[in-house]
Amino acid sequence: HTGLATSGCGLNWHWQGDILSPPDAGWDSYCTRIGAILRTEAGFVGFYDGSASVEENYEERAGLCVSYDLRNWERVTRKMPWVQSPHGCIRYIEAVPVGEAIYYYYEWTREDGSHELRVTRTEVA
Repeated sequence: HTGLATSGCGLNWHWQGDILSPPDAGWDSYCTRIGAILRTEAGFVGFYDGSASVEENYEERAGLCVSYDLRNWERVTRKMPWVQSPHGCIRYIEAVPVGEAIYYYYEWTREDGSHELRVTRTEVA
């Protein structure tokens, strides 16, 4: 689950509730955890880590969701992950806009099962 808490001062927080919960079935039916949010002209894109069971705890895959208000999120990647390593996970995505590019930082599972941090740069059209 991904929840939302708000604060006007950074010290006292108020629980607002779940904003993205796992579906009843599917590749992300156990875990849906938003890790990064990117503002776009049309609204917001969320990058979330998803898994189907506790056994996939260290091998979550990346999903996408969208929102117009940061409180109501809709999963875009319902049938399959957005991206995944051929050997396991891509998770903990962070999207950083820099000038006319977006840098995506993420954890990737290697062929030997170890995890490494990677970065991919894409140009914004």
